[in-house]
Amino acid sequence: MRDLASAEQQSRAALFTNVRRADPRPDPATFTIEGAQDFSGLTRSRLYELMGSGDLEARKAGRRTLIVGESLRTYLAGLPRADIRMGRKAA
Repeated sequence: MRDLASAEQQSRAALFTNVRRADPRPDPATFTIEGAQDFSGLTRSRLYELMGSGDLEARKAGRRTLIVGESLRTYLAGLPRADIRMGRKAA
């Protein structure tokens, strides 16, 4: 019985070894487009719109577009707070 429980615990532990862990590095100075998407939750199209309007600062390194990290963090910090309320219960 103990062997079965031990095997089950090992199986569960194995499931969590492949879970993506948070990056332990400090906040990056720049983000790739994909990195900015992961960090912010914004779509690729929206990131390009914000770069085009000047709301996000970007740099080019060869063919790669890099979004300045401070610019992205400032933009996100400036967004209005979400006002999420629970729905009303039916009377």
